[in-house]
Amino acid sequence: MPPPCRPALVSNQVEPTLRIATLNVFVGSPLPFLFGATSTLYNSERLFAQINGLDALDVDILCLQEVVCPRVLRAFKTKFKTDRFHCMHFCHEKGVRYGTTLAWVLICLLVGGLFSTYAAIWLVLTGDLPRFASTTTHLALQISGILVSMVLTAISVHFAVRSSATYVWLTGIPTGLVVFVRNQPRLEVMKVQYGYFEEQHGDFLNLFNPRGYIHISFTLDGARFRLVNTHLNHGDQNCRFRNAQVADLSRTLAYANIQVPSETFIVGDMNVPHGSLELASLCQKNKVHSSMDGDTWCMRNELTRNAFLPTGPSRQLDFILIPNHQAMIQQTRGRLIFQQPPYVSDHFGIVCSVAIHTAV
Repeated sequence: MPPPCRPALVSNQVEPTLRIATLNVFVGSPLPFLFGATSTLYNSERLFAQINGLDALDVDILCLQEVVCPRVLRAFKTKFKTDRFHCMHFCHEKGVRYGTTLAWVLICLLVGGLFSTYAAIWLVLTGDLPRFASTTTHLALQISGILVSMVLTAISVHFAVRSSATYVWLTGIPTGLVVFVRNQPRLEVMKVQYGYFEEQHGDFLNLFNPRGYIHISFTLDGARFRLVNTHLNHGDQNCRFRNAQVADLSRTLAYANIQVPSETFIVGDMNVPHGSLELASLCQKNKVHSSMDGDTWCMRNELTRNAFLPTGPSRQLDFILIPNHQAMIQQTRGRLIFQQPPYVSDHFGIVCSVAIHTAV
């Protein structure tokens, strides 16, 4: 006679699961050619490692932050093709942004600085600034020197633009938020909303790339859910600007829940650790809790330790917050990803598996 628990085991095996992953891809350092900082993500080994590693996880929903570079987004979309995934992200703003204008001003200043450097080198070597010479030989030498300086300038500017995160922060995709949802019959995206936070103060980067969120309503085997991918302000804990963003996000979710009641997943880089008032408020107002505890900003990661990033203790800044509805969310298992060298980002990622009882 089979043991009494055998039917329960069979029932548990058919419970639907939802696998969610999140990663701040780390666009790179503003001046990677100084202090041994990190070069921009595009066309790098760590980008390919990210894409292949995330694809191997076989998740249902993938949330990314800091995908501000259009070329990086194209690389992800090449791997996560439209016949396999729906891709949701903010559109590149049309027209001339002031960030783009500033980027070109900086490029012009760089060009002027390089030409001034070449002129100074010429002065040291020849004792005179370049000018039209009286002989053909001198004229040829001076024209050759100008052409060489132009080529070197073009190479230097190209390298600076391609390797520095400054350019993509100024000209790239707003918010840097991307969500991939696997194309499958059991998971249907019903509605997608894109929003900027009303509060954009307190973080210099917001001047050129505002903070916001992607809000997705979906059904999983007939049950309604919503998911938010966001990236909150940098800054000290209990910052009034970040608190305002949390309140803004909570109001949006509360209003959506009045219209269509749904359980909520909140995912992203919160820039505050466990125990912070901002995270506690976010969890309390939206009836969610963290799927796991573990440091995602870790001092053993050399990409975390550089001259352009704040130092401090290891802590968890990235979260997958899952609903408190214990009758529906029966079990959860979360773990860190990309936490072994060679490191692919200054953050570790998280993957979470949730068993859902849709009959509730």
